[in-house]
Amino acid sequence: MRAFIAGFLSTLLLFCFACQNQSSEQQKTTAIAVRLVNVQIKEMRLPIQSFGLLHFGQEQALAFKTDGFIQQILVKEGQRVKKGQLLATLDLREIEARVNQARAQFRKAKKDWQRLKHLYQDSVVTLDQLEKAKTAFELASAELQVAEFNLNHSKILAPAAGMILKILKKEQELIGPGQPVLLFGNTNAGWQVRCGLTDQQVSLVAPGDSATVTVNALSGQLFIGYLSEIAGIADPQSATFETTIQLRQSHPAFRSGFAAKVEIFPRHRSKLSLIPYQSLVFGKGNQTFLFTVGQNHQAQKIKVQVRYYFNDLVAVEGLPKTVSQVVAQGAAYLKPGAKVQIVN
Repeated sequence: MRAFIAGFLSTLLLFCFACQNQSSEQQKTTAIAVRLVNVQIKEMRLPIQSFGLLHFGQEQALAFKTDGFIQQILVKEGQRVKKGQLLATLDLREIEARVNQARAQFRKAKKDWQRLKHLYQDSVVTLDQLEKAKTAFELASAELQVAEFNLNHSKILAPAAGMILKILKKEQELIGPGQPVLLFGNTNAGWQVRCGLTDQQVSLVAPGDSATVTVNALSGQLFIGYLSEIAGIADPQSATFETTIQLRQSHPAFRSGFAAKVEIFPRHRSKLSLIPYQSLVFGKGNQTFLFTVGQNHQAQKIKVQVRYYFNDLVAVEGLPKTVSQVVAQGAAYLKPGAKVQIVN
């Protein structure tokens, strides 16, 4: 009985192993159905995409010429101002005292010089004494001009129509000469978007290239512009070149710092291959592949670089010139060397 059972189990195992081998052989020989499409070769002006921030065309830090205590700051952040509007003042007591002192010295030096001129005509004083009096008068005049200049620049006026972007100091703070107090944006200078481009992207563009800017905060509204400046050196931290897009349009809701998407259209045309999106097979990282059918109906894997996405098509680089067709349907199931069956 035991011999019968052992023989039966051995026969059953051999049968299962044979079925498994037969199934494996069938899988190896079963062809995967695919559909091919023709590759379209076109010369195109593909946009170069980047992201940046919206800024006034001219932003400047406003400061006092002299040191002292801030007496008043007459504006708020985000406030729009007119040209010549008073924005901030210093405590003028010390500065006015310097001006009064300079005026007194100027009057005395002028009076002494005029008196010595008459005495010199009467041969009472020497030419050397007259010239010293003249020099003292000129020095006093120059000191008075400096004192009055400092007095006039002890207040900050709006250099143009614009907006107060940031208040950097507070009232009653002691500041030094030239220390920024307000950050000002000039509305007459228009608006710009500053973004970073890689070295490869910079090599494809030039000042004057057209561009479009999409502002996220305005429901993706599109604005027209052009490339106005490219930095001469890369940023050491990001390794990108700061690029400026000058907008041809404005919007009352614009604010400095709005995020924006930039597309630059270079004059240079690139010869690219257009294929359906479903032809792409994505690998690790940023690697992208597609399949074509080689000899003996075997799948061949080709690495490509995606340049731009359209609605249903993708522009790629790296496709050999000898490849005229690629797999459109069934690419996700293929492996290099797999048997394929081409269907219409």
